[in-house]
Formats: sequence, C-alpha cells, structure tokens
Amino acid sequence: MPEYTRPVVAARQFRDESGALVGYGKRWDGSPPEDSYSRVSNPERFAPLQAVADALIEHLRVAYLAGVAALDKSSAGAEPSTTKLIAVTPERRDAAPLVFRFTTFPGVEIRAGARYREAFPACGCDACDETWSYGADQMERLVFAVSDGNFSERIVFPHRGSATVEHRIEEPGHMARSGIQYGVQIDQALRDAAARLDRLPGGHWQPWAR
Repeated sequence: MPEYTRPVVAARQFRDESGALVGYGKRWDGSPPEDSYSRVSNPERFAPLQAVADALIEHLRVAYLAGVAALDKSSAGAEPSTTKLIAVTPERRDAAPLVFRFTTFPGVEIRAGARYREAFPACGCDACDETWSYGADQMERLVFAVSDGNFSERIVFPHRGSATVEHRIEEPGHMARSGIQYGVQIDQALRDAAARLDRLPGGHWQPWAR
C-alpha cells in the first residue's frame, strides 16, 4: 500500500504587536494571561493544516477503495466560513465515511462516521498556544484511526428527554480517546444515524478496504 507522507512546510516566523518573535507552542510559563483567551494572533500560522488535509485526502484516494467528491456548500448547508467540502466515502458500507471542511480561519473540521466532528486547530486562541504541527498530528491520528477501523460510536435514547452520543478512538501505542455529548436533540437524522450504528458490531466501524 502506498505510504502517507506529510507535506513539507516551510518554516515561518511570526511576531506579536510589539514586533517580537513569537514561539508558538511554548509561550507561557505557567497560566496564560487572561486576555489571551479571547485573542487570536497570526491565524495564518494554521494554514499548513489545509495542505495536510489535502495530502490525507489524496492518500485515502490512492491507498483505499474509496470515492472522493467535492460537495456543494450551499446544498450541504455548510457554514459561511466554509471554503470547500470534500467527502471521502469508503467502498465498505460498514466503514466510517469522512468529510473534510476547509475554513477561512484557516483550519479544517473533519466529520467522521455518523455524528463525530473534530476541529483542527481545536481552538486557535493565544491561550491554548496550539501549533499547526500538533494539529496535524491529531488530524492524522483521527483519519488513520477511522481507516484502520479503530473508531466507534454509540447513540443512547432514554425513555424520555434528549439522547447521548458517544465516541471512542483507539490507536496502537496511544491512550484511547473517548467522549460523550449529552442533551442531543432527537430528530429523524439522529434516529437514522442510530439505526446505521446498530448494524455495526458494538457500534464499531470496520477498516477501510485497501
């Protein structure tokens, strides 16, 4: 199978309002300043994430039995910040599909399986002090967890009230990540998603065919 290679990104330097170089990823010694939580400086530093997403999409197209299609933003109900939507759909119906949403921020949001979404960067504010390379690590981990069949989801309907949606991401050599979303409104789309997950063994999406 063709191997994935992260695209080479030229190093760039960024400066703060005073003109001093900013070392993102290691800015704070202790708690960040209070105003940094509402400030996003040099958002263009995250642009390489979109190049990484393009490389992942191309790798999935070449290495797996999967279709790649650009979605119409208006018919898909995409947010105004969306610049393009790319769906990568595995041939296996019991394998989780992926949708990559590229944003003006610039960044990438990935939709996986029936209900899961994750943004890269996760936040982008100065307090979080994320780097594009960390976001790329997390993006690659999610995509390959999905394609390797290490991703599962579950939707739980109570006797009354709202539903809960659970996910779990397992990767060899890494601690499993999981999460629960409470208070999810019950509608037909959620019921359809639950019916699809019920057909999977324990809600576990299967590996993509190579």
